[in-house]
Amino acid sequence: MRSEGIKNSALSPLERGDLHFGNAYTYVQMKRYKKATLCFDNAFEEARHEEFPYDKQYEQILEIYLKAGRE
Repeated sequence: MRSEGIKNSALSPLERGDLHFGNAYTYVQMKRYKKATLCFDNAFEEARHEEFPYDKQYEQILEIYLKAGRE
């Protein structure tokens, strides 16, 4: 469902980024960390020109990259 939403050109980059984050956390729950980090990469790419506040949750995202063997 989210993957179809990501293709919706009416969404803002932040909205598409949120969908990528949702996909990433689904993969985290499945312990598929490498796949999760690829979704995080897409989320960050979507939002790279947007301003968004720091969130403590970003530290958890960094831990997922480490679990996936990515630094």
